[in-house]
Amino acid sequence: MKYITELNKNPKDEEQKQAFFHALIGSSVGFEVLAPIVICLTLGLIFDNVFHIKPVLTVLFLFLGAFGSFYTIYKIIERERNASRKH
Repeated sequence: MKYITELNKNPKDEEQKQAFFHALIGSSVGFEVLAPIVICLTLGLIFDNVFHIKPVLTVLFLFLGAFGSFYTIYKIIERERNASRKH
């Protein structure tokens, strides 16, 4: 138990925690941006094959996924902006 309290007091460990936290946020943002595009693109390809109207729905769903990704980026920026105002 003594080691844990000493670990929390070490500034180098705090820097490592911050670096890990920032890497975790970066990977999370990457996933949140990529997931809507991949999901919508896949749905567009499936629906195009079902209804035989290639590439209409693929393009439509791709734009929908891109819009979803941009909206996610906007929400992340707003959340960080609001968090920085509180501190």
